[in-house]
Amino acid sequence: MSTPPDWAGPPAGPAAGRADRLVRAGCVVFGIGLAAAAVAVIPFFFGVRNLPTWLNAVAGGGLTIGLAVALTGVAVAVRSRLPEEADPDLYRTNPHLPVDRPAPVLPGDSADRLGAG
Repeated sequence: MSTPPDWAGPPAGPAAGRADRLVRAGCVVFGIGLAAAAVAVIPFFFGVRNLPTWLNAVAGGGLTIGLAVALTGVAVAVRSRLPEEADPDLYRTNPHLPVDRPAPVLPGDSADRLGAG
């Protein structure tokens, strides 16, 4: 089995790791709140009326806090500047560039026609 090429995916940097942890933690808390909401709501269909208050608090808090933490993680991931975005070689060696368009000319290239005139 061959190893994936270097360009197969972004390296996990400090900002990407923090955002991933926030999203995962938010999903876990949201899942706990979702399970608590199901446990709190489903018995009402069978006539049960007196459920503990803590169950409603876990349901409402888990859903709200879990969603907020997950969305914070997504916002951190979107706003973080990944190292490969600052790499000019990424655009020269990108295997997914369209075939019908020539590769872009970047400042500092030997084929830079804008500064050679």
